[in-house]
Amino acid sequence: MKPELPTTGSKTTAAHSCAPNCSLEVVTGLRREGDGSSVLRKGDRYDRVELGLRFRALRPIAASEEITFCYLPD
Repeated sequence: MKPELPTTGSKTTAAHSCAPNCSLEVVTGLRREGDGSSVLRKGDRYDRVELGLRFRALRPIAASEEITFCYLPD
């Protein structure tokens, strides 16, 4: 399992690099149809929804090192 990078609050900054130290991932989850609750019960219909983004370290990153990711397609 790759370690997640901690962020402060809901904002963080990162720069582009063709040799990045992080990847950017879309975080998804399940929401119940209708009321949008995240509590699911047997028989509920649900939707998969995007909850946010997270950076995932590709290698160890020093405390003073800039966080970088590649925004170009693979």
